[in-house]
Formats: sequence, C-alpha cells, structure tokens
Amino acid sequence: MRSRIINKISNGFNIRDGKMTFKVRRTLGGPVGFLDPFLLLDEMKIEDPEIYKDGFPPHPHRGFMTLTYMIKGSMEHKDTKGNHGIVTPGSLQLMKAGRGIIHSEIPKPDDITGKCGLLHGYQLWLNLKSSEKMSDPTYLNISSKEIPEIYIDDCYEKKVRVIAGKFKGIEGAIKSLKTIDPLFLDIQLKSNSKISIDLPNSIYNTFIYVVNGKASFGPFENRDQIKEIQHSNIGIFNNDGDKIDVSTSSTDQVRFLLLSAKPIKEPIVLKGSFVMNTQKEIDQAYLDYENGILDK
Repeated sequence: MRSRIINKISNGFNIRDGKMTFKVRRTLGGPVGFLDPFLLLDEMKIEDPEIYKDGFPPHPHRGFMTLTYMIKGSMEHKDTKGNHGIVTPGSLQLMKAGRGIIHSEIPKPDDITGKCGLLHGYQLWLNLKSSEKMSDPTYLNISSKEIPEIYIDDCYEKKVRVIAGKFKGIEGAIKSLKTIDPLFLDIQLKSNSKISIDLPNSIYNTFIYVVNGKASFGPFENRDQIKEIQHSNIGIFNNDGDKIDVSTSSTDQVRFLLLSAKPIKEPIVLKGSFVMNTQKEIDQAYLDYENGILDK
C-alpha cells in the first residue's frame, strides 16, 4: 500500500456571509476552491455570545447538502418543511436541500446555565448529482452516542469517531450517501503516536482539517514527503495512494477531521446559497425564491 502526500495547505480566511452577525473561517470554497464533491468547509469558533447570538437567520438553499458537526456549543435548526433539531457537542446534522428549503441555525443556550458559551463547529457543503438536485429535501439529526468510537490497540492514545464510511470494519453513523461513498473520521492522537488509515479508493478526493494541536502527514518511510499541519489548517492530499500515515511528536497532540469521497465530475455553478450545474438553473433558483415557490 502507498501513502498519499499533501500537495496543498491553507489556513483559509474569515468571511461574513449574508445576514450573519459573526465571521467564520472558510477553507474549501475559499483559497482552496472546490474538491469535488466537497464544495465549502466553514469553521465556526466564537467565544463571545453577544457576537453570535443571532446565528444564521432564515436563508434558502437548493442543489446540495449541508453537514453540520459540533465540537462545543449547540445549534438549533428549523426549516420550512417542519423539521426541527438541536445539534449538540459531538453530534451532527445532515440536510439535503434538494429542490429547495429555507432554514435557520441559531445558537442555543445551555439548559443548565441559560447561557451560550464557546461555539465551535463545522459546516461542510456536499454537492449533489444533477439527477438529485431537484429531489425532495431531507433532514437527519444524529446524536453523539450514535457515532461509533474506537480506541486503537486497546489503549487510550488513539481515538477514532466513525461518522461515515468504514474504519477497522466498523460502519459509520451516516449510511445514506451511497452516491459519493464518503469516509468521514474524527481522529484524536496523543503525543508520540502513529496511525495509518486506509482510504476507500485511490481516486477519491481526500483532505484533513486540524481541529487542534498539530501532526505530521505523509509516508513514514520518507521524511522528505512528510508535512506538518497545525490547528485551523486544511491539507489536501494527492490522488496517488490508498492510505494516509499520521504521526505526532513527543510533545504534540492532535485532533483532526479526515474526509474522502468519490468525485461526481459534473459542472458546478455556485452562487450565494444555491449550487446547480448551469447559470440558467441558478437564475431560476433566485426567481423561484423571489416568487416564494423555492421550497414548494
């Protein structure tokens, strides 16, 4: 088996989109561009409740899916299809916008203190095939306890949460994304650790995002091809290899997200909160929204 190497690293940039009252850090869809079928990756990490209390007011989507994964804090979801859920720490939400949905995402205070503390989470945009873009919207909330957790080698130095795909024979919590066949892992390594992760297919596009700490990524046997990546940075891998090697130093720990998926290989036109295959379809999405029929 051959280990992939990283050919691009970025720490993204801060954006404030639409009516948002706070900034998020964007990597995919920003300086890195698209990584089919991955469109955008935004990190929310805000400590001041006054800044983020209004969250993301109602806004429309069409033609793609959103995956929201929380590390700290909670987000309340409501949409025009009657769906309602709260994404709590360690849990996730998967929403297929399909032909159209209008939803809001608002930080929710802690039930005990009644206050909003640190808000830290990620939202990933996933493309849909042209044949699925005008399909019915769907909503799925997966609690933290539903996500399998594995400790490697009977120790507590390597922890893997299997969100989608398979790892060590364990199937992840998300089972509905057959078209892109994703692998999505949340991995924590203590200092002086090593791990090799098999990928589902050598042609799948693959990246990592470091949540905190830092680690080295690249083949153990070739130090010249190893690259160190630290927190809030994304690393894009080449497509030559079927595994990923990761190591930490004697002083560093790391937590990172690993994502790999089958590319759709169709034209992508992204404007605002709509993702279609042509500009004409984007224009129609805006017209439908203005006429109040986007989510009908």
